[in-house]
Amino acid sequence: MVLVGTFLWQLNSFFGKNVLFNYLVGKYHKPSIEERIFMFLDLNDATTIAEKLGPKKYSSLLRRFFNDLDDAITRNSGQVFQYVGDEVVVIWNPRQGLKNSNCIRAFVMALENLEKNKDFYLETYDIYPRFKAALHIGEVSITEIGISKKEIAYHGDAINTTARICGSAHKLGRNLLISKTLYEKLPKTEAFIYKELGEHSFKGKHEKIGLYCLG
Repeated sequence: MVLVGTFLWQLNSFFGKNVLFNYLVGKYHKPSIEERIFMFLDLNDATTIAEKLGPKKYSSLLRRFFNDLDDAITRNSGQVFQYVGDEVVVIWNPRQGLKNSNCIRAFVMALENLEKNKDFYLETYDIYPRFKAALHIGEVSITEIGISKKEIAYHGDAINTTARICGSAHKLGRNLLISKTLYEKLPKTEAFIYKELGEHSFKGKHEKIGLYCLG
């Protein structure tokens, strides 16, 4: 029983929270349209850092960096969907992500985790990693794909839009950008102050997108 329990726990960790259960019950054998909050979080200056550290030490840095991020994400009800090189894609069910502004708190806590471990990063890698991120909400199609290798995939404009917004964070000089669509759904409290950045055009998008950042 211990071996079976450990095996299932490892599988659940590998596939992601609740993904293994949904796969086993066949929830996404056919495409399902659902609303999700997406965060794209990207390490700054990744190419320069990789060149400086070399592949082995760079991999070690990413592992520690992602661990610090994961703690902030999971403690705020988020789910890591995918690691793509130096980028993390995070997902929230809207109810959980909007509650207590969890999707915003995850970002702030990630910054705090890195700050707590700043001395470690500088002593071990001579680098203090920083990142940019984008948050957006929208409907996506969720379905099981693949034959020889199966996984749960998310398809839709919401994902592409989040990626486009994240790519503009450096240009706008902000480490977190929030779409107007998500901003309007977030609870407004004194804990977080937001600043409007106006509407912006993005490649492949016909309509401009309103953006906000933390004030």
